[in-house]
Amino acid sequence: MPEAQTLVLDIGGIFFYPAWRTEGVAATATIIGVSEQDLMQALKKDKRLFYTGVISEVEYWNGVLRALTTKEIISSDKMARTYRSYVRPIPETLNLLPQLSARYSLCACNNSPKEWMDYRISIAGLDRYFKKFFTSGYVGAMKPDSAMYSLVFSPKSEIVAYIDDDEAYALAAQTGYGVRAQVYSSVNDLLQWIR
Repeated sequence: MPEAQTLVLDIGGIFFYPAWRTEGVAATATIIGVSEQDLMQALKKDKRLFYTGVISEVEYWNGVLRALTTKEIISSDKMARTYRSYVRPIPETLNLLPQLSARYSLCACNNSPKEWMDYRISIAGLDRYFKKFFTSGYVGAMKPDSAMYSLVFSPKSEIVAYIDDDEAYALAAQTGYGVRAQVYSSVNDLLQWIR
């Protein structure tokens, strides 16, 4: 029996709301008594090191807190819990995973620190449906860098499509690796693969 074709999917924005970005940063800045701009700067400082697994989540949050002058004393553990309170699955798309995984071999390609991805896998049971996780925190490379895409898209023969909610990431895969790329905008972009 031939092996199922592979559908490569981003995770954030498709299976999880971007609540940290849209709500959490502003709310957290208010809670700890800093400006949203200052918090954003602190979050960016060691982002690549954290997202590629060079530093741990504790080291990352400690670095963020060191970069800020806060009114309230807060621990890295509290920052980690605060972040997780904004990790919200999208039931409508998660409910499609059984059908998608029955039809395709699912592969995740996403930028996420190991700890954050472990949490997403745990709360949504993603490992029941995805055969492989090419996650930046696991592989040490980020989209759209060639170090990440060459792992995922070489060889590309069995890949039917790559779906990402970031147009630049989708375009980089399509132009650099010749895979069919689709920019995700609604649940219909997944439904078409199971009709």
